[in-house]
Amino acid sequence: MIPSRKETGGKTRETGTGERSEILLVGPDGEVASLLDGFGAGQRVAISLETSRDRALQRMRRDPPAVVLIGTDGQIEESLLFVQRAKEAAPQTGLVVVCDPTQVGVALEALQMGVHDLLIMPIEREELENVITSLISPGVDMGNGLRPEVRAAFLESSLVGASSEIAQVKRTIHKVADSGLSVLITGESGTGKELVARALHALSGRVRGPFVKVNCAALPDELLEAELFGYQRGAFTSAYRTKPGRFEYAHGGTIFLDEIGELPLGVQSKLLQVLEQREFVRLGGKRSIKVDVRIVAATNRPLAQALSEGMIREDLLYRINETTIHLPRLADRVEDIPVLMEHFLRKYSLEFGKEMRSVSTGTIRSLLQHDWPGNVRELETFIKKVIVFGDEVAAIGSLDVGQRNTTPDPEQVSSTASPSLKEIGIEATRRAERPVIVEALNRTRWNRRQAAKLLGISYGCLLNKIKKYEIE
Repeated sequence: MIPSRKETGGKTRETGTGERSEILLVGPDGEVASLLDGFGAGQRVAISLETSRDRALQRMRRDPPAVVLIGTDGQIEESLLFVQRAKEAAPQTGLVVVCDPTQVGVALEALQMGVHDLLIMPIEREELENVITSLISPGVDMGNGLRPEVRAAFLESSLVGASSEIAQVKRTIHKVADSGLSVLITGESGTGKELVARALHALSGRVRGPFVKVNCAALPDELLEAELFGYQRGAFTSAYRTKPGRFEYAHGGTIFLDEIGELPLGVQSKLLQVLEQREFVRLGGKRSIKVDVRIVAATNRPLAQALSEGMIREDLLYRINETTIHLPRLADRVEDIPVLMEHFLRKYSLEFGKEMRSVSTGTIRSLLQHDWPGNVRELETFIKKVIVFGDEVAAIGSLDVGQRNTTPDPEQVSSTASPSLKEIGIEATRRAERPVIVEALNRTRWNRRQAAKLLGISYGCLLNKIKKYEIE
């Protein structure tokens, strides 16, 4: 095993002789440390561990290591701040963020800050060694997109569900993410349209570029054009300086136009020019500005209604609708509710520092009968309340009234009889995943590595599922 900080006093352990490449693990991550045990034997590699981020930065300024593995330990925001400071302290050092699956969405911000790679727990030893070896080799190329293992982990953690509808959404994202096609995402408020937009960005070659969101319904009509396309100094009374627009900030990345049906028709005309010619003119400007931007739009209005009411130009609709992804209501995929609950319990227990792994059977029954007018966002808010206040009865009572009967029975809510939330979630996931895995294994004649690639998951993840679902 790698010596603990107490044993090493912050010094490195060398393997091999001569000039060495140092690998520094920052954070109390015992699992990663155990995977590194024996790595570099016979090579000129030194491995060390530092639990203090401040001391790690001091060491990096004094003697920059070849690779730094940054364990988030649930503290993703603090880890991103460390990434920023680490880039300043040792610009040539290869940085790798190690995070929990529930944090991978936020961890993608680290890629835009210059991190070379992400590792999602649990990690296979082979995956860890391959990432480190690539970084200590000369001429490191960060590449444009995520590795298949990270793509799969991101999609699995950001679009949670065991239903066939969510499985179809994921398949569509996989197909079109790298195509560059404009995508229109439809669905009610709270179904997760922004999550789909971020997934399209993350799984594309633009992941290291910016993701810029614009809520078209949140800005007054007279400000939207200036916000999107910018303006020149003197363009209007209060234009005291030149200001770039959101399209310029999104250059090289993705712009997400939420509630696009709220765009004024005049702005829609200018947007059509960007879609067709990839250029525009700032307000008050004379020079065309070219941009390389992928456009993803969303609306909660039925498209036929938006067209009939004249809310959206027909030619613009056809241009932004090169591919459509529809997100169903949560009430239409109730099998996803236990899986989502388990996901949110794990995520917010970690975030709020309060351990809570399940809710009572009575609570689950009440939630399965609810109509969920607020969709997944409403369920997420419910779980937050339960974790923070520890009162399931009050949280159920706060759900939107006037839907199905969700009045809680205190005796039912306090019941801990089987089945538990975890058991329901596992069973729902098993029913959805097992036949898909069996089909992939049969198609690849039980070549498990090929099957893992076909499924878009890591080899280790597939082995765990084969064992878990007793597939023979």
